[in-house]
Amino acid sequence: FCLLHAGRKTITHISTLLDRYRDLLQSRLSTGSQREMVVGRVIRYWQNCDNLKILILGKMLDYEIIDASALITWVFKSVATLSEIEIQSEMIYWEILFATIQKLLSTSDLLKTELRRQEQMGEDGNENNSATINQLAVKLESKMAYEKSRFLQVFQGFADILQQLTSKQESFASVLARLLQVGRKYKKDFQSYMEEVESIFEASEDEKMTRVVELINAIY
Repeated sequence: FCLLHAGRKTITHISTLLDRYRDLLQSRLSTGSQREMVVGRVIRYWQNCDNLKILILGKMLDYEIIDASALITWVFKSVATLSEIEIQSEMIYWEILFATIQKLLSTSDLLKTELRRQEQMGEDGNENNSATINQLAVKLESKMAYEKSRFLQVFQGFADILQQLTSKQESFASVLARLLQVGRKYKKDFQSYMEEVESIFEASEDEKMTRVVELINAIY
């Protein structure tokens, strides 16, 4: 809270402080639960400014003070505590989720772009960049594996929430709409492991959850 208070004037102030204390914060926030706690503190401190919540959490992701896994976990834990009215009206949780996914994908996109550039240089006769290409390929493979894990985490979070809401029609429909929004927006990013996504929802014997799988497949 002290750091948030010290950097409250502008996003530049908080960015400078996060950069300055990055190593210390990373060492202190070594577990998922600790990172989730920090997410909660940012949300409480900037409770009246949704834009700053998203910006500051994004900066913390950039500096690797928190990670996408902690943010996704925090979102779904928080949604699970909301009332039916709040589930339908509180958009900040979904905004944070979408911002997290977008940040995750942007990192992979940068690596893909750089890898293509290096490969093009090799085709143009530059034979000295093979080590760079190999390093980028390994890094991208690791990043894509992490990206897949986070997408499956997102779908598991939706499945858990929907399972809790099967008897609450309006809330179920509201959360389902957010799930389908993820499906439509990012279908090309998780299409290659669609079977694993389906299995998450098929684990439930509830007819509504079976219908969810049908709706996700209908996106394609």
